[in-house]
Order: sequence, then structure tokens, then C-alpha cells
Amino acid sequence: CYIGTQAFLPHLPKCFQTLLNSLKEESEIVTKQANWALKVIIEEYGATYPHLLMPRLQASLFFEALDARNFAMNQFLFLCEKLGEAVKFGQDFLSVEVLSVKHRHLLLSSIFIARTDKLADVRRMATLLWKERLQSGPKAKGEILPTLLQVLKALKTSGDKTQEVAADGAIAE
Repeated sequence: CYIGTQAFLPHLPKCFQTLLNSLKEESEIVTKQANWALKVIIEEYGATYPHLLMPRLQASLFFEALDARNFAMNQFLFLCEKLGEAVKFGQDFLSVEVLSVKHRHLLLSSIFIARTDKLADVRRMATLLWKERLQSGPKAKGEILPTLLQVLKALKTSGDKTQEVAADGAIAE
């Protein structure tokens, strides 16, 4: 009897977070397997349950270890590609229906902040997402501004050096 992917849903947040944390390991074997497992989960659940995956992926964009942050951005990009499959003609990430307005604004805030990351690969992927997934960057920036300011304030007051540096970079832009 096949009960579908919903049977795993209660375990998804904890398992997903464990896999994301595995990206911080020094062992290439561990990070390679974690990346593979994350891709499988995003492939399976990314389009239907993005609200369960996004917050953890967004937080992983502030991993202190540079390799881990790069791996996390690759997974974030993969999730955005899955969400992009749900974009209908004439829509972009500002209007995609698979996400609530709050989640769309949080997603775009993460992309906006990642555009100023000190890692060139992270900046490149975030800039690519911003340009390809939005019809108007200035319009999107204006619409997400209240959420973006809340996120930046939270990052600045987090006490985490990596998050504070990311907030400073985004504020400077």
C-alpha cells in the first residue's frame, strides 16, 4: 500500500535541518551525500511544500563556513528553480501563486540580501535569480521593502557576525 510523500511530512523539517547542518561538515563524503539528499527532498517537496523548506534554507544562507554557504546557496537556487516551474505566463516571483505573499516577500528578501554576499558564487547566483525571476527589480524592491527591513533588523540584532555582515552589505546597497 503506497501512502505517498505525505507520510514523511512530520519528519521533514527535522531531517531537512539535519541535512543542511551536514553541509558544514569538513568531510567531503558527508557534504556530498548531504547535497544529494537535499536535492532529493527539494525535488520531491519543493513545489508542493516550499513553506516547510524555505525558512531553513534561508537561514542556511548565513552559514559561517564559506563552503557550507556556497552549498546552501546551490540548494536555495535549486528550490527557486522548482518554484519557477509553478510560475505561470506573465507571473514572476512577486506574483507566483504557490507561495503566500509573506513567503514571496521573504524569498525575495533572501535573494536581495544574498546579492551582496562576500562569496562571488553566492552573489552571482542571487543576482541571476533576481534578474531572471522578476519582471521589475525596482518594483519588487519597493514592494518587499517592509519585509526586507524587518529581516535586516533581525539580522543586525541576531548577535551572529555572519548575519550582521550580510545585513550591512544589503543596507549599503
